[in-house]
Amino acid sequence: ENTSPSKVSLIRNDPILKNKILAVAPMINQSDRAFRLLCRNYNANLTYTPMIHASYFIRKASYRKKMHSPSNDGGCHDRPLIAQIGGRNKETLLQCAKILLESGDVDAIDLNCGCPTLTAKRGGYGAWLLQNGDHVVGIVRYL
Repeated sequence: ENTSPSKVSLIRNDPILKNKILAVAPMINQSDRAFRLLCRNYNANLTYTPMIHASYFIRKASYRKKMHSPSNDGGCHDRPLIAQIGGRNKETLLQCAKILLESGDVDAIDLNCGCPTLTAKRGGYGAWLLQNGDHVVGIVRYL
């Protein structure tokens, strides 16, 4: 007998979880496509890319390929998918968001305002954006 968990046993038989968003949060260098698909196998119905550093994404083809390589199946098994982007320059963030959305491989963009790492601190993005609320509001309005 197959004892592996199934979508039916994990969701449909649990009234608390029925019709709920089961999201897998973005994780730096962890939430790649293989991980997202594994999570979807366990009923996650909304996933995020790892944080995409907007300026690297625009300037470095190798980084762009690593962080955003379209699937052979058109991404149909990994939808909806939200791309999380990080940065502090609104023009760079907008350019990155446009590339991602125009690819047709993501459904929405999320601005990272939570990363507490020292790298984010040095770059002034992630949680460090929140030190200047007006700047964050300006970015969001611009996007």
